Amino acid sequence: MTRRAAVTICSLNYVAKAAVLLQSYSEHHPDDDLYLLIVDRKSELISDNIGPAKVLWAEDLRVDNFKQKAFCFDIIELNTNVKPFILKELLAKYDQALYLDPDICVYSPLTPVFEALENASIVVTPHANTPVLDGHLPDDVGFLRFGA
Repeated sequence: MTRRAAVTICSLNYVAKAAVLLQSYSEHHPDDDLYLLIVDRKSELISDNIGPAKVLWAEDLRVDNFKQKAFCFDIIELNTNVKPFILKELLAKYDQALYLDPDICVYSPLTPVFEALENASIVVTPHANTPVLDGHLPDDVGFLRFGA
């Protein structure tokens, strides 16, 4: 059996959204281990677990010059910057590690992603497969700015 972990990364202002993601993911993949990496100062108001996920703190990762980076990057850049560090840590313990943005909800099993991993070492999924022309955000300009 494949040992798999899923992780999301956010700052304290997004913990509620991340909790929805983690709960919805666990409903479809109950055997996977879940992690929430919080990129913020540690707070006693946050427990060691958020729903089914173990809480980790970015300051505990082995990120070179983390405090310096915290003052150089904006919040989105800093959250993105720690992604390779947590994935490297998880891949040392698990066969597969999955990163999911904190502001999504999983409505069905992610079978196509895991099937793709049978033949590839990495799978990247797009935010959109067709142009977004409905006048709402995010739109194509937003995807170009933050990544498709």
